Parts: sequence; C-alpha cells; structure tokens
Amino acid sequence: MFRHIYVPFDNSEHSQWALELGIELARLGESTLVGSHVYAAKLHDWRFRALESGLPEAYRQERELERQRVVHDSLITSGLELITDSYLRVMRQRCESAGVPFRGVSLEGRNWQALTSDIAAEDYDLVVMGALGLGRTVQSLVGTVCERVVRRARRDVLVVRRTEPLPADAPIVVCLDGSRQAWGGFELAMLLARHCARPLVAVAAFDPYFHYTLFDALKSALTAEARELFKFEQQERLHEEIIDSGLAKIYRSHLDIAAGLAGEAGVALESRLLDGKPAEKLLQCARELRPWLMVLGRTGVHGGGELDLGGVAEQLLRLAPCNLLLAARELQPPAERIAESTTAWSDEARARLDKAPPQVRGIAMAAIQRYAVAEGHTMITSSVVDAALAQILPPAAQVAMGIGSSTPRRTEPLTPSLQLAYACPACPYVHKGQRPSRCPVCGARGSGFQVVSGAKPSAEGAGRTVTAFDGVALSWREEAWRLLEAIPDYFLRKRAQHRIEKTARSKGLREVDLELARPLLAESLPSRPAPDAAAEGAAMADHSARPGALRWTSEALERLGRAPEGYMREQAQASIEAHASATGTSTITLELAEAGMARARERMLEALEGPKR
Repeated sequence: MFRHIYVPFDNSEHSQWALELGIELARLGESTLVGSHVYAAKLHDWRFRALESGLPEAYRQERELERQRVVHDSLITSGLELITDSYLRVMRQRCESAGVPFRGVSLEGRNWQALTSDIAAEDYDLVVMGALGLGRTVQSLVGTVCERVVRRARRDVLVVRRTEPLPADAPIVVCLDGSRQAWGGFELAMLLARHCARPLVAVAAFDPYFHYTLFDALKSALTAEARELFKFEQQERLHEEIIDSGLAKIYRSHLDIAAGLAGEAGVALESRLLDGKPAEKLLQCARELRPWLMVLGRTGVHGGGELDLGGVAEQLLRLAPCNLLLAARELQPPAERIAESTTAWSDEARARLDKAPPQVRGIAMAAIQRYAVAEGHTMITSSVVDAALAQILPPAAQVAMGIGSSTPRRTEPLTPSLQLAYACPACPYVHKGQRPSRCPVCGARGSGFQVVSGAKPSAEGAGRTVTAFDGVALSWREEAWRLLEAIPDYFLRKRAQHRIEKTARSKGLREVDLELARPLLAESLPSRPAPDAAAEGAAMADHSARPGALRWTSEALERLGRAPEGYMREQAQASIEAHASATGTSTITLELAEAGMARARERMLEALEGPKR
C-alpha cells in the first residue's frame, strides 16, 4: 500500500499519535517508516548575536564575550543535535517493538522549510504529521508548521487531529466531487477500508442555492437596462429547471461510480448525497459520524494547476474534528464505469443533440437525461428528446438552436393541457407532466411524489411578501418569518432565507409556512465542534476568576455540555445566566442550570408553535 511513510516528530501529543498511526499503516502495508526531526542551530546562533548588546556589563568585555560565543555555539549545536538523536531513538525503539523497519533523518534549518525540502527530494508515499505541535494554544486550529508543509508538499498527507483511540467501527469517510484527486483519495480510502476492516462512507456535497443568493445580491446593483440584458427570469428558470437538477445528477453519478468500483474491489460502501455549502455539509457529516479518517483531494473539480489547496480542503484542515487525509495522487475511473452511470442514447437522438451549439449542449443533455430517468426510460430516443425539450423550450427556440424535431408535429398535444407537478418527498426536485417512476436526483420512488398546485392558498397568519430578483413574489407565514428572525446572525439569517425561498420555488410553492421552513432553519443554525473539555474548563475557570462573573459548578457545566453544540448550546448558556442574574445568584448550580434550560425550551417551543389562538 505504501513503501515509505514519513513522520515528522517533535514529541508533542499530536506527533506521538502521528507516530502511532504511521506505525499502524506501515504494519498493514509492510512499509518503512521514516522519522525526522528538525533543529535550528543557525537560527539560535543568529538570535544570540542579536541579543549580545543587551547582555549584562560583566559579559560585554571582548574576552568574555568571545568565550560566551564559543560556549553558546558548542552547547546549542551539540545540545540540539542531542535532542534530535533522542527523538529519533524514541521513534526507532517504538518501530522495532512493532516490527516496522525504521530510518531516521536529522535535519537542520527552519522546521517547515527543512521538512518541505526533504519531502520534495525523497520518494515518500505518505506524510503523517500532527495537526498541532508544541506551540499550540487553546485557540489553535492548525499549527503553522503543519499548514505550511501541507500547502507545499505535493504528496498524500495525513493530518492527525484525534488524540484518543476510536472504536473499531469508526468509519472512513471519502468526499467525492469528480476531480482526479478526489478519485485518487477514493482509491486510497478503499485500500484503507479493506486493510483496516473499517466501514467506508462516500459523500458528495453540492450547492444548488448559491445562484439564488448571487442573483438576490445583483438585484439592487443592476440598472433596468442591465436587468433586461441579463434576463433574470430566464436565468432563474434555467437554474431551477436544468442546472440545479443537472448538478444533483452529476454528483449522484459520482456516488454510483464509486459504488461500482467498491463492488468490484469487494468493499461495502454507504453513500450520501448532501445539498448545501460543501465544506459546511462535510463538517456536519464528520461531527455526526465521528470517522476514524476523512479523505478528500487536495484540490477539487474547480481547482487550477497552480492552486496549492482547495477551498473545501482548506476549511476542513482547520475545522474538521477528525484525522484528515489530503490526496495528491490522481485517478480517472475507467470510461466504461462512467458510462454505466449514464443513460444510453439512440443514434438519431444523439445526432439531434450534436446539432445544438456547444455552449448549450451540456445543459440540454442534462435536461433530457433528467427527464428520461424520471419517466423510467433507459434508452433516449427522439420522442423522449421531444418530450423533454417541450418542458423547457418553445418550438421556435428549439428550431433556432438546431435541435428541433425533423418529423411533422402532431395536431394533438403530446401532453394533456392540464399539467400537474409532482414534488419529491425526499429532496427539492419537482417533476412536471406524468408521475415519475423515481426521482432522478435522490432515487426516491415515484409513488411517494405529492401533487403540488404551484401555489398554496393563503391562510391565517400570512405575515409578509418578499419579491425576488426576477419579480416572483413569495408570501411568508408570520410564524415562519418569526422563526427565521430568531437567527441572530444577519449573514446566516439571509442565507437561510435564500435557501428556504429557493426550495419553495423549486417545489412550485408561493408561500412559506412552518412545515417547509422548520427543517431548513434547523439545518441553517451554526454548528461548531465541541471544545476540548480541558480547554473549556480552563476558559470557564478564567471567566469565573474575573470580578462579578458568574461561577459554574462542575455539575452545571457538565449539564450545559449535554446541550446540542453550537447555537443551541450558546442560547442555553445565555438563558441559564440570565435566569441566574434575575434571581440574584452568583453561582450556577445543577438545579439552577436545569431551571434555565427549561426556560430556554419553553421559548423555543413558543417560537416553533407560533402564536396561540
């Protein structure tokens, strides 16, 4: 699996766990473990010379100063080399006891520069290093040495975040976006899952809501002439009817291809398709599954050749609460495997698609494939193309694009004059025409689709009307709007509003009620990793030490820690402290914490249920 595994070591807690994980992987693949430590003798010497002018008078005589220089140079150089040898001896002994071949590397220079140069010069297959070093603080997310090495090392790098053993069934999560490095990471993930006997979960996350936020931001900036030129209405329809569903199908196909590859390799695979901000969704997935390892490409499908680290990889490097493997190796699945995840085309249908201008050919293909899957077609023929295009383009537009039907049109309509819309019960997809056999986005059975009329009748409690950038008006029920406004952060509140309105539009709805808003708002609340228990205790102790601050007992603090992390926990803490202040109590006990939590639950239920009638 790996020939040479490289482990930088500074005897910090995270580097010790990196050594243990490196040994575990080396034993699986009969690899050689290469350990290294960097000492900076020249840097210390330079710093000593810079401090000479500040030495006491007794040390500033030339004879004494020269003697101190010699002593310092000898002690620093010899002492640092001795420390390095000691660290490498610890690594060697640990490897020998585990039966793993070991080679030590002693490096001099600035730590990240020396490590980067050594990695570039050698043929290490995998770099395993701790996320944090000896200089970590309570606020540290990732160490500077780790981040600098990760950015510059064009190798597979495993960043060790966890410093405690995880259960044997803790899974390996691999993130797929169709890039070559993502597929390289999937190959690694399959190997590790098979050798380590751990479950494998493939996750694909895409964002169908971004364009709605973008168009909303443009609404107030463009002139009337620019709005007409940009054609907001057509752009929105293009995204809602073609591009968004096409994106979902593309990312679903990544999971289908992964399932086929895993099946050939004899590896069981669970798949998850997530919609939302990819980094945010992947972080939520990591916190939910508590994986042994999360694997993704260093750069994604939108990364350029000069990019050192993709945006999602960069955020996960800082925030992921698990070990993270950033894959530099590249892989392209076999062409036949990719073809298995798409629908077959007849020669006539393919010839018609080829007549379309190149700039719209991909969009037309996605729309036709989506329709075919929803209607249960496995072969796309000219009649399927006609039916699919009739939903999105008028006949004149089809002719202008060169993809109109060459056969005479029937006098009777191909579809009934009254078209129903069917909403998927599991995702935002809406199908127009006949009831689909299954959802082309999430795979849900067509029997579960619900008929939507395109607009719900207005009911009591309608609060306000919001007009989108393209003139479409949405009515918010008062209780739904009040729940939205309960999100304190403006940016998160607007993002949640855009997501809810986009979902309503995709379902053909013109009113937002609690049933639609509540689950989407719950997902929009900020979720943060649980803080380290020792760090949280130290921070609370520091807070309690300030004059006038509330003091928490350990039982009360433990009770607060059981509240859902992130926004919910913050609101619970605020409610408890407000209750304590109202009762004139300076020490928060378990009983007082329970009372404050009860008050927080009451307010949450009131917000969810709306005004009592």
